[in-house]
Amino acid sequence: MFQVLKTNWLSWCAVVISLAIAASFMNQLPEQLPIHFNTHGQADRYGPKFFALLFLPCISVLTVLFTSSLLRQSPEGYKAEHSTKTVAKLNFGITLFLMMTYLASLREALEPGAWIASVIPLGLSLLTIFLGNYFGKIERNFVFGFRLPWTLASEDNWKQTHRFAARAFVTVGLIALVWSCVRPNFIAPVIGIVGSSALAVLFTYRTFRKSQKQN
Repeated sequence: MFQVLKTNWLSWCAVVISLAIAASFMNQLPEQLPIHFNTHGQADRYGPKFFALLFLPCISVLTVLFTSSLLRQSPEGYKAEHSTKTVAKLNFGITLFLMMTYLASLREALEPGAWIASVIPLGLSLLTIFLGNYFGKIERNFVFGFRLPWTLASEDNWKQTHRFAARAFVTVGLIALVWSCVRPNFIAPVIGIVGSSALAVLFTYRTFRKSQKQN
């Protein structure tokens, strides 16, 4: 447990800083805060202040603990033991996105407007680039990456697929980032993530078929 806490210190810092910012606005926040937004970035569901203030930070903490625990309990050869720092950075990227969403929702509660509609597309685009930057550096595992029959069965397939996915995610992430800055909406980054994932799946299957023909 201590190793998990130590390795993921950036994630814990993000959670603590977000909670500290939220605490500084505690008296200004209404008793009911937005906890869900529609595709236009408009709040369509509200919840008690205490619940809203703790929900996303708790999700962030549980995500880090859950993914780290799953890796530690994985079979030999799938624990990504040499990718501990990379896994911690992936956790940090996810946590940072959740905290951006968290702070934007608090700002939305204080000043209803386009905070969520602007921040979420930007955050998703940055997360796509961030994930792509580390996909090619992670070993086979059952938690992060494209965990498909062909990638899990072959280390070479895993490496090739994640190098391809890394380039695809960074490319579409940059395109979505520019699009989000010019015309913020949820569609561009979501299409980018789904499209890149679909291409990676096709690539891994094609790589598998190619290796089968060679054998």
